[in-house]
Amino acid sequence: MPPDSRVPFRCDGRVQEEANSPLTGPLTLADGGIVLPPDDRLLPYARIEGIAAADYRIELTLAGGGSFFLSQLGYLYEDFVRELRRRWEPFRLRQHLAPASDRLLLDDVAGTLWPAGGPPAERSGALRLGETLLSWIPAQGPLTLVPLAAITTIETREWKLHLLFDDGGRLEFHHLGDRLDPLRREIALERDGLRQTNRVQLARLLEGLPEEAIEEASILLADGRAVFLSDLTARLPQVWDTLQRRLRENRGADELAAALAQGHPEAAMIGLKRGLLGSLTGTDLFLLVPYWGETTADPGNAVGFASLTLSPSADGTGGGRAELFFRLAEPADYQAALLRHEPETLARRNIPFLARALRSIHFRREPVFLPLASLKIGDLPCPEAAERLPELAFLRQTFLGRTIHRQGGAPHRWHEFPSVATEKPTGKE
Repeated sequence: MPPDSRVPFRCDGRVQEEANSPLTGPLTLADGGIVLPPDDRLLPYARIEGIAAADYRIELTLAGGGSFFLSQLGYLYEDFVRELRRRWEPFRLRQHLAPASDRLLLDDVAGTLWPAGGPPAERSGALRLGETLLSWIPAQGPLTLVPLAAITTIETREWKLHLLFDDGGRLEFHHLGDRLDPLRREIALERDGLRQTNRVQLARLLEGLPEEAIEEASILLADGRAVFLSDLTARLPQVWDTLQRRLRENRGADELAAALAQGHPEAAMIGLKRGLLGSLTGTDLFLLVPYWGETTADPGNAVGFASLTLSPSADGTGGGRAELFFRLAEPADYQAALLRHEPETLARRNIPFLARALRSIHFRREPVFLPLASLKIGDLPCPEAAERLPELAFLRQTFLGRTIHRQGGAPHRWHEFPSVATEKPTGKE
């Protein structure tokens, strides 16, 4: 796994800037550039146009002319070159493709989206990369939001860039030319950095477990990914035991027990997510619990989404105190599943769609239940977002209502929504 770019890499060496006298001292590869001796002057990675390394000597060609020569790095020479290239590549790509912004990768790129279980869609639009999300934004039509943690494979075949997702979907970018390899490296670098961060956080939560269990859990519970609780308990029972202990430490165990007791844990899904402000909001465990009755006359046809605190935020608090409820299926499909005695099969088919939709909007609650006119997602007004984000439109269409978990009292639960099995969602609290 790649090292953290925020951690400096240091070694002693010699620096010469063209005709100037050489300087000897510590060289530091910092987050934004190389710190040079003797006065800790920063040479930004963004100024470096090229790196040539041979015979234990490194030449850095600078934008606008000029060169630096690094030598006498000793036994750390190869590690230094490898780390320098790794830290420099994102700046090189962004400078080459998007001088005005380090978030925009390409102004316009054509490709094909193959969603899991859906027909392919040809699109063309701008490509932007954030810390956790890859966004493909056409001038018109639906936006494609891809959580970086959902990308399992990044490969090039037949001059196309292929991104394979953990739900079976994929994305192909065409006609990239000489932009193909730089784009692949940039997405891979950001994705791998996120994986490393998530693994470090999970290792803290699962302290004391074997490395093999933590490694497998970091894949199974990648940031925002939902898995069936039955799969987690079967494959990694010790991980599930540790997560429950963390919940007890942070007063979330009662909410977990209540949700699973009133619903059907055999078809529930579970996952881990970071708050919108990263480490400031701690780590949460989220649950998607289905509810169904024995007959169509019983309350049912609902899925509860709850977020429970595993690790506290910077101020010692955290965890959502509201539970959102969504319709499990269309009323006719739900009633047919009950008559066939197959509600669990229906739940296992439909809940993953709900999980992916929530993940694509970073599990934000407000866009789901508040009036669109008063909301924005970033700089995008929500009326447009609801029209251009199929996942958000799906969540709003299936939203039933929410309940507030009040301190010291029993939470309002799913069965308080009337005629859930047959009526159109009301969106009321």
